[in-house]
Amino acid sequence: MNIFGHRFLILSVIRTCFIIVLFMVATGCNGKSSAKDKDFVGDVEVSKKLKLENLKASNHDKPQSSVPVIDLIADINFRYHRDGWTFNTHAAQITVDKLIAGNVRALFAAIGNSDGKNRTFKDELKLLSDLVLKSDGKVVFAKSLHELENFRKGDPVKLFILVEGASMLEKATEDELFEYKSKGLSIVGLAGGGSSSLCSSAEFVNDSDNGLTKKGSAFVDKLAKLGIAIDLSRASKKTFYDVISDNGLLAMVSHSAAGFLREHNRNLDDLQILTLKQNGGIIGIVFNPDFLTPGNQNVDYRDVIKHLRHLKRLGAIDAIAIGSDFDGIIPPRGLEDVSTFPFLKDKLLEGGFSNDEINSIFYRNIQTFFKNVAERNSIADISGNEAVRPAEVDCDTVSGEFKGSPGEACNGYIFDNGVTLLSSSRLKLRVHSQLELNYLEIYGLPRTPWQIEAQNLNGDIALHRSVRLDESGVARISLPKNNRIVRIFISPTRPTQLREAVIWGKTSIDQTMDRSEK
Repeated sequence: MNIFGHRFLILSVIRTCFIIVLFMVATGCNGKSSAKDKDFVGDVEVSKKLKLENLKASNHDKPQSSVPVIDLIADINFRYHRDGWTFNTHAAQITVDKLIAGNVRALFAAIGNSDGKNRTFKDELKLLSDLVLKSDGKVVFAKSLHELENFRKGDPVKLFILVEGASMLEKATEDELFEYKSKGLSIVGLAGGGSSSLCSSAEFVNDSDNGLTKKGSAFVDKLAKLGIAIDLSRASKKTFYDVISDNGLLAMVSHSAAGFLREHNRNLDDLQILTLKQNGGIIGIVFNPDFLTPGNQNVDYRDVIKHLRHLKRLGAIDAIAIGSDFDGIIPPRGLEDVSTFPFLKDKLLEGGFSNDEINSIFYRNIQTFFKNVAERNSIADISGNEAVRPAEVDCDTVSGEFKGSPGEACNGYIFDNGVTLLSSSRLKLRVHSQLELNYLEIYGLPRTPWQIEAQNLNGDIALHRSVRLDESGVARISLPKNNRIVRIFISPTRPTQLREAVIWGKTSIDQTMDRSEK
């Protein structure tokens, strides 16, 4: 081989070695099997594993950049009357820029006489129209509740109208109400600052609680017929149950909170919240510090989350909505205006709420509710059941041992810890309400077994069965029809906690007729 042949051979060897070195570097080879080599059984197995993990993980728990928000109440007119705020006032809690930053897609603007001035609906509508006109097309009146169903990027904020205090509209004819509806009227709050010829109010403890009057009953029937939602904010407890349970109407509470966490005459107790849930209603959690915690001191976003978490614990996640009341409150820290909804979303995720639950709270529950209102659905249409209300009961232990007060776990609040019952305990519930009883619900520890026995007026056993609470710690037991139940006995088959026992029923025809004659 001549010198040129040797050179060619040497160069070929060098080139081959160089290629091998490049390959080893590129593949991570260092004389041992690389991690990439080991996983390469390969990319196929890794891919399968990732797909399996993705299937197990809920899509709802993946991060979302933003969530659409529907807010059930905004005091735009009130703040204009008091401070001259508009959609372009920098100090306002609701401005065009802040609405866009918060991804607020729909807003219910409150019209009323909360400042004591006797303005008409048309006066207030004219003012709101002027404010909308000055938003440069960024805020527009909605013409139909169906506009809540779909949101497109870049669309203006849809504005609907909520009347606080039906006295502003009680003399309006059906044709006038229909005209107002075409201009955005979507919600009418039945009660105002005090009791009226329509109903009693929760505003003042000294108000006589006559509930819904005959005139009020006719008025809410007219609203339902037109597809206008009934708001029970400010309404007394008896008015609340008269509208939902006796009239069987879909109803909402636009801005309130959990009475379990903050005793306030306008907050709802647990049974009212459960009644809304059972009957297709929603409650907008308000951001007003006075509704959230006693004393109004050091209130921040965490207090709002506490109320949301309480309703979630009740199993009422599908009844929760946002009813901030921005522009009508001094807001809690962290939730200073409508631009802070993405911050609230992030904090809810950190607090254990799933994206699916946040979507329900921020917009989906409202969409579902107003879809039913727009279609003039009744409670029976959406649930397959007649309207129900909790029966009045008292209870005590018949036998066995317990810790805590059994009376507190009947017809009251659903406690965090509940009443501890041993397996020998037998709890008796005595029914006082003259209702046609439908079913019993037990709230306790998930998957725990219970024994149920129901007796009629003669002491005969009308029902005897075993139940196991579901994954959320709830069991529903249907009660026999046409059999006057007056006592129900419940007992666990092992030591456990009872958080609440609620008997649900419907008002008899005679009682409804008696009330409607008022």
